[in-house]
Amino acid sequence: MEEKKPGKGNGNIIAVIGHYITEKLGEEHFSEGQVEYAYKMLNIKRPNHLRQIMINEKNKRDLFEPNAEDATKWQLTRAGEIFVSDQLPES
Repeated sequence: MEEKKPGKGNGNIIAVIGHYITEKLGEEHFSEGQVEYAYKMLNIKRPNHLRQIMINEKNKRDLFEPNAEDATKWQLTRAGEIFVSDQLPES
């Protein structure tokens, strides 16, 4: 979070958390539970209705999407990977 500085928008924060879980920790997917836990560990106020926010952000910005085989798992889209790795922090 400190390196990427995603701001206060939940979509950006979730994308950075997802990127950390998949790229840095080597996981194939990330879950809502992992995102919620990250909010707690980072001491960021967790939004109410996290799943609905993730769905709304998916539809609005296409940074992450549910896994085709397991809807409880999420993954970054190619656009999400590029956004986090190349466009954050915003200058």
